[in-house]
Amino acid sequence: MTIKDISVKKQTKVYALILSRGYNLTEFIKRVKDITGVNIELYRMSKIASGLIRNYKTDTARAIANALGVPIDDILE
Repeated sequence: MTIKDISVKKQTKVYALILSRGYNLTEFIKRVKDITGVNIELYRMSKIASGLIRNYKTDTARAIANALGVPIDDILE
């Protein structure tokens, strides 16, 4: 098992969805802002994507889900 394999197994649903859509975090937070008007700071999105922040505002979760085009339940761990 490589370090890359370990990091993939620990990947959050949010981050997996962001990557599957072909975005990096910087591009994704711009998409969130463009689609929903919600501004998420890069450091905060990074912590959400890495699982360091698990409890965040419903409005933030809704904005992320909308930008990904999925129901909010699809991004919750």
